[in-house]
Amino acid sequence: MPMTSTQRIQAALMHTEGDRVPFILSLVLHGAKAVGLDLPSYFRDPKACAEGQIKLRERYGTDALAGIPYAAVEYEGWGGESLFSDEGSPNAGAPLFGPKELTRGVEPPRVRDSPRLQQILTGIRHLRSRVADEVPIIGQILSPFALPIFQIGFSAYLDLLYEDRPTFWSLMTANTAFALEWAEAQADAGASALVYGDPLASGSLIPLPLYQETGARVAADILPALKRPVLFHLGSASVGSALDTILTLSPAGVSVGFGDELAEMKTRCKGQLALAGNLNGIAMIHWSAAQATEEVRKALALGGPGGGFVLTDQLGELPISVPEEIIGTIAEAARTLGRYPLQLEH
Repeated sequence: MPMTSTQRIQAALMHTEGDRVPFILSLVLHGAKAVGLDLPSYFRDPKACAEGQIKLRERYGTDALAGIPYAAVEYEGWGGESLFSDEGSPNAGAPLFGPKELTRGVEPPRVRDSPRLQQILTGIRHLRSRVADEVPIIGQILSPFALPIFQIGFSAYLDLLYEDRPTFWSLMTANTAFALEWAEAQADAGASALVYGDPLASGSLIPLPLYQETGARVAADILPALKRPVLFHLGSASVGSALDTILTLSPAGVSVGFGDELAEMKTRCKGQLALAGNLNGIAMIHWSAAQATEEVRKALALGGPGGGFVLTDQLGELPISVPEEIIGTIAEAARTLGRYPLQLEH
């Protein structure tokens, strides 16, 4: 008997084989076309974002839905103004704080007092009302360690990180308080799991030892306090040498980059972390149907045996220029080739 998507994801997180390997395609951008809206209008309306995903799930059968439509939502919750585009997701605008504000200390916003965050929670509740408990809704928090990139700008953040640790830790306290309240609000609205976005953990942007003494300490404090299973997500970065550090933090799973060796990651994480990955969402724009099928087959063969694997794109946001025909091919290959027991060769 076929499982529900929720049961399928739960089996993967428990490192067991369900009826098939679950697959998640991040189709928020493509949902705009499904509901007949331009991207700026679509992203300003969380209910439209929800309905777009519902329509595409009916078409492609993806095993989860995104509760947070784009990464800059939290920046907006802090009072920022996002820049909307006709070609992709909104981006954060100007930094929120300068040195004087940081020196005085910042107070985290209250979720209940943010009209924009309340709109996003309405979108999550709308998703939950449409799919009941059959489909996981994935919430998201940006790591308190990564949020300052939006708050003060990357260059100023690096200066703070290296030169003023007392102010840095004060900002971490404020950001952690906000993240915990935001995560709880999403869970109460109906989010089944949370993505913890922490791209600085990869070691490609800052030295890994620096992350271990700062960002990893932040993650170690906040992850146990979250009320839902957590996927540690590194954005478009590879896990690489950061995996041992992430293992000590004990999330439910970790995103795997298309530059990571999936077989190696599977061996190192077996029984400890589920893997989510690692289709190349950028290269996908140019895939043929045959190549899309082969990429799915390879990922399933390497990651699927024994459970503990969710097939998905690495980016967490499928580019809108990925053709719908290729999305359909990926979905069909995932459903047919991913059935347990797998009959695939590496």
